[in-house]
Amino acid sequence: MFEIIFIIIIAVWIANIKKKRTNSSGGPGRSIQTPNTTVTTAAHDRRSMGGQHRPLRQTAAKSAIDEAKGDGNSTTAYLMEKAEADAREHAREKYEEQKRLHEASGGLAVAQRLYDGDPVPQGMQCVVCGYCAAENLVPMVPRTRYSCYFCREPL
Repeated sequence: MFEIIFIIIIAVWIANIKKKRTNSSGGPGRSIQTPNTTVTTAAHDRRSMGGQHRPLRQTAAKSAIDEAKGDGNSTTAYLMEKAEADAREHAREKYEEQKRLHEASGGLAVAQRLYDGDPVPQGMQCVVCGYCAAENLVPMVPRTRYSCYFCREPL
């Protein structure tokens, strides 16, 4: 009898915690007020745009930059523009690195490494490289061609 009452009390307590978390996080279309700005949630954005999706972070950043320029807060605007420029540069460098790796591997996807003593996961098969004799993991039904994890030779 005591255990049932204890379980009911725990369940009610967990339900109250979940309810408080959902109420504090806000629902769809709720506006978040900050000094001199209003940012709406992504769900409200999609409804008001007729189904088109605009990234919330990007629109909020652009509006904040425009507002900072208008108010004369050039330091804030500069820092936001610098952060956006750094993000663009990072994306460009990542793209160039991926392009270089793709060219280096001959356009082949790189297989996964099989550690000694580990079982072969379900849906995967062990393929031994003909050049270095390393064991590689590839899907049972590969959609692309793979190269060795270690020497990048085609499997």
